[in-house]
Amino acid sequence: MSGYGWLNTLYDVAKSGLFTEPPMNAINSVRNQNVWEVFTYLSWKTASNEYENAVRESIENEAKMKRNTKRK
Repeated sequence: MSGYGWLNTLYDVAKSGLFTEPPMNAINSVRNQNVWEVFTYLSWKTASNEYENAVRESIENEAKMKRNTKRK
């Protein structure tokens, strides 16, 4: 998220709706949230994405090995 990284991150977190508290809108709700809670959410989101990518890569590698085995 280069350039406007903090702004993109703010909008991304706001889009999730996790921190939205009426009567504030999603963006102001995130801005008024405890920064550590937002960082914890971002950390979890990053770890979750890394895990999903690793699982997807593992499945793709396994399928590739099976295809290569069948060809021999």
